[in-house]
Amino acid sequence: MGKIQSVVLGFLFSTCAIASSTVDVYGTDEKNANLILRKYAQEIIAIETHMMDAFKSIQNGGKENQVDALFNTKQQLKEKIKQENKLAFVDFQTVLYPGDPDLHTTVEVIQANRPDRLRFITPPIHAKHYAKKQDLINQMLLFTDIGVGLMVNNEIDVEKISCPVYHCVTGFDHPKLKPYLNVFNKGAIKQKQLILKTLKQDSNPERRGAAAYLVGHFKNPEEIISTLTPYVNDPDNGVRNNVVRVIAMTMAISKLSQINVSPFIDLLDSPYTTDRNKSLYVLQAAANSEKGKVAILKQGGDKLLALLALKQPNNHDPAYEILKKISGQHFQGNDLKAWSNWVHTKQKQTV
Repeated sequence: MGKIQSVVLGFLFSTCAIASSTVDVYGTDEKNANLILRKYAQEIIAIETHMMDAFKSIQNGGKENQVDALFNTKQQLKEKIKQENKLAFVDFQTVLYPGDPDLHTTVEVIQANRPDRLRFITPPIHAKHYAKKQDLINQMLLFTDIGVGLMVNNEIDVEKISCPVYHCVTGFDHPKLKPYLNVFNKGAIKQKQLILKTLKQDSNPERRGAAAYLVGHFKNPEEIISTLTPYVNDPDNGVRNNVVRVIAMTMAISKLSQINVSPFIDLLDSPYTTDRNKSLYVLQAAANSEKGKVAILKQGGDKLLALLALKQPNNHDPAYEILKKISGQHFQGNDLKAWSNWVHTKQKQTV
């Protein structure tokens, strides 16, 4: 299930069939990005489209082994791009959004002269089978699996999810999910030590990620943020996704904006779309404070410009919203020259 779970976390689900695709490259200059796109874009689109079709088939009862050949083909192409372009890392990350029939892929690359960015790469876990524990953490894992299946089969409208706590992925309105709300709310009080211990010590990243979701059921939003902030740099990108997601949603619901933006700006260097987009939503909330605006501009202006240049909506769109918030300007989202001029002018003024 680990391989399939890693795929599902990369997708949001649409009721529409895939119509077309957009492909970006993140992590290199425009010239090298264009070279990669011209040579490999069509091959990447074909693989990612077939991966999505296979994944949907699996969620509806198909066999997991049907994706093995696709994973192997994808790995071979990534390695080819890596070797031919002398890169330190290559990956393809794809998102399909509700109501949008297009498939959006980002080719993530790390150049050989940027080995510092390799710190974000999730270390591989080779054929490690963790013993299942029948506890609150496992209930969150079961709940998440049920919710994913419901989303894939369009039994949950992701645009109409209501959240009675500080963080939700699927909400609790569906009859199959409703009983879990009381379980998690009570568990967040009575089994807080289990949640905290799992988050800090458990070797299984899936359990650490589930523990992060359970922190979203704590009653105090400031406690949620302070509890999770030390784990923003968890070595596993799936855990980071959950941790930063809960922080971002908690800030949005509670209207909190005072936060140290540095760890989240740092994550904008990550070669994982999920790291960047969740961090952008944290920064979007932080940009509601004057202190946050100044820090974001000073520390993250150039990174926001790089993300603005992407077509990938979950990176481009929040980067654009943040730039508008910190600037008070309303240049078009594709006017990279105007935004670059504003950022660099203001950065000089704040030195």
